[in-house]
Amino acid sequence: MSTLENKYYGESSKLLRACFDLARKMQPCILFFDEIDGVCRRRSEMDQSCVYGLKTELLSRMDGLTSRPDDAVIVIGCTNCPSSLDSALLRRLPRSFSIGLPSFEERMDILKKMGVSGPKTRSFVASRTEGKTGSDLKEVFRRASGERVREQNGDARFLSRLEEASCPSDLSDCLVPLCRRHFQIALGVKGV
Repeated sequence: MSTLENKYYGESSKLLRACFDLARKMQPCILFFDEIDGVCRRRSEMDQSCVYGLKTELLSRMDGLTSRPDDAVIVIGCTNCPSSLDSALLRRLPRSFSIGLPSFEERMDILKKMGVSGPKTRSFVASRTEGKTGSDLKEVFRRASGERVREQNGDARFLSRLEEASCPSDLSDCLVPLCRRHFQIALGVKGV
């Protein structure tokens, strides 16, 4: 939804119309709206007219998807606050699914896909991140990667490569491997 929002009055509705028109031309197509609650919260008198207009446009475009028998556009909305969604939107999205937090094994898989090598390191991180989302794991990974770079701050070879690097992969051969101690610092775990 944040991609469709624009500071100029009417532009957001125009972008939303273009999105649905493009989806219709490219069908079969799935439109995925992340954080749909940002626009489609329950209506109130406090709504700004531009937000109200965007909400109305979204709802009317979703109604129009069933007007042709050959339409193959599916709309999916994602939110962390399902109870705050407008009832009109919920009627247009007839099915809802609750996705829980990842289990230990799922966190292990997520960490493996992120590139955390070594099952012991993955197990260490997964066991200390119960109740965390995939996004939380990504943040832990980012902090651990920062610790790894910070650790090499005095290395002359690394610093000379850093000046020439155009992307992070240019530094991969002169960085120490991401290991348990980087994650200990990122998680704030003392001397394990």
